[in-house]
Amino acid sequence: MGLSSNIWWTRKARIRAEKRLLSNSFQSQLLLLWYSFFSVAVSIYYLNDPQSQISATYWVAYSVLVLVMSCFINGLSFKERASLIKECYIGLKSLHLKAKHNEENGDDKVTLSIISKDYEQSLNACENHTDEDYVIALCTDYWSSNNTIVNADPTASTSKPLPASTITHVPRTYQKIQFFFYFIKRLIALSFLYALPVIIMCWLKS
Repeated sequence: MGLSSNIWWTRKARIRAEKRLLSNSFQSQLLLLWYSFFSVAVSIYYLNDPQSQISATYWVAYSVLVLVMSCFINGLSFKERASLIKECYIGLKSLHLKAKHNEENGDDKVTLSIISKDYEQSLNACENHTDEDYVIALCTDYWSSNNTIVNADPTASTSKPLPASTITHVPRTYQKIQFFFYFIKRLIALSFLYALPVIIMCWLKS
């Protein structure tokens, strides 16, 4: 596999990493807003109920938990990390074009060495993408690039779907499973986090 292919897939994985971080930023802010609203709403509901002192105490503790979570989420700096990754994959685009041009024109070793050093510097400019980022980028790009190419054989009655020429990697079965497992796992985790205030309220009432 050539350097241009490595740069191509690194760029795709970094784009996916940026999307993941921005999605995490949005979901975390939405969760904090939901937690805060639910906590205040329940506190107001129990405000004039003299028999709900224990429940009120729990909800004060829960408000403190929301504050701690807010500080923790802000410390993760999702948007700032996503911005650094974006700068990285923008630079990788020009490197990919240079590497591809070099491979098409004799694969000059001096030029290849310069591009390789620039590539390493770009990789060190921000955090690395995860294995899941690469798998999602691989599967998404593969499935979205499946084009129906007409068979050149005039005797053939049907066309054959083949991956586009830009696809140098084909996802394996376990990677396809990992792709779907990631989104199922994420859906379950988010569903639990959004349902957590309701679960706590039901527990307090029991």
